[in-house]
Amino acid sequence: ARLDQTTGRFTEWSIPYRGSQPYETSADREDNIWFPDTGTPGRPSAIVRFNPLTGTFTFYPKPQYVADSSKLQHTADGAVWYAPRYGATFGTSGFAILFPDKDKTTRLAPPPLNGVPGYAFKVAPSAKANR
Repeated sequence: ARLDQTTGRFTEWSIPYRGSQPYETSADREDNIWFPDTGTPGRPSAIVRFNPLTGTFTFYPKPQYVADSSKLQHTADGAVWYAPRYGATFGTSGFAILFPDKDKTTRLAPPPLNGVPGYAFKVAPSAKANR
């Protein structure tokens, strides 16, 4: 949902897949909303981008059909880091990077958008760095 603060009205969108199981959402630098979606027996797990300007969803199926993910980290060039978890059945987990736009990819190890992974805020330069 989106709240228009001037009118107090909410705009809501429904995920276009029945039984969708989104996890934590995050925004990229272009204000798209991203979330990992756990798969079902008839649909693979995916990383999902929602564009609130157009109201469209883009699904990026993961190569790990049943693996869920808990959190996404965005990079400076638009890539998305995620960790597919296979669960107790397989006893393993992993780490992956989704490059949704190959034309924006400048390197295979893109730097995090807001500093180290797990920190959701931009890091200001320290006083020492300015000396």
